Amino acid sequence: MKELTGGADIRLALNCVSGPTTAALVGLLGSGAHLVSYGAMSKQPLTLPTSAFIFKGLTAHGFMQNKWYKERTRRDREALMRELAALMVKGQASVSR
Repeated sequence: MKELTGGADIRLALNCVSGPTTAALVGLLGSGAHLVSYGAMSKQPLTLPTSAFIFKGLTAHGFMQNKWYKERTRRDREALMRELAALMVKGQASVSR
């Protein structure tokens, strides 16, 4: 991963699998990173090493897309999609929201 990212400090991981795979994913993250879980395809519990929270300052979040969509207007959703598309075109990886 270091080679693929040019040694960049990975600050975001998106998890849709859970189980031991997620613990391995967290091991690739740098300091102050965020883990966003939005699924559990493995049907196993999310198991994370305590050391990632203590020594790396990991923050873990849950995200349910259906709920997010219900809480926002169509205009808000479309604006976010435009912003994400523009970031992808520029090659940027951060969102202001």
